[in-house]
Amino acid sequence: MINLAGVRGCDKTIRSELKEAGITPVHVGMMDGEVPTTLIGKRNNFIFQRGWSYWMVEGYMPLVIAQAIHKESLDRHLDIRVAGNSEDTTPEEWAFPKDLMEQCASLNLTFPSNEDIHALIKQGVIKGERYVDSYHIDTQEGLNFLVEMIKKFGVIG
Repeated sequence: MINLAGVRGCDKTIRSELKEAGITPVHVGMMDGEVPTTLIGKRNNFIFQRGWSYWMVEGYMPLVIAQAIHKESLDRHLDIRVAGNSEDTTPEEWAFPKDLMEQCASLNLTFPSNEDIHALIKQGVIKGERYVDSYHIDTQEGLNFLVEMIKKFGVIG
């Protein structure tokens, strides 16, 4: 993907990338981020926002589907990064229940580490289906593939 940081008039490029992936463009007015655009994308409840040379995606991807996405991304070099981290970061490292913050608050935990959270999940103290809630995607092929998986599995996000 080309670097759009600071590029005025980049909405055309962004609209094209969204269209190719099958993502609905949504006009939100000029955003103050690193990319001067008026567009985000939406597919189901997933939100897509363009970064300088990647897409940022927010929404709830069930762990089992996130694992399949991760494997395929590595096999095909799609550059889909869990939580924006390196390709070595596994979905398991960043998959948590949707109500994680509420569960931590009920346990009087403030700012627990990932290791602490995973230990509590293993012990059955923190419960619930786990989700990956963010990705960074560095290629158009990766963006297209993520949307294919959302459609294939009917993921709401």
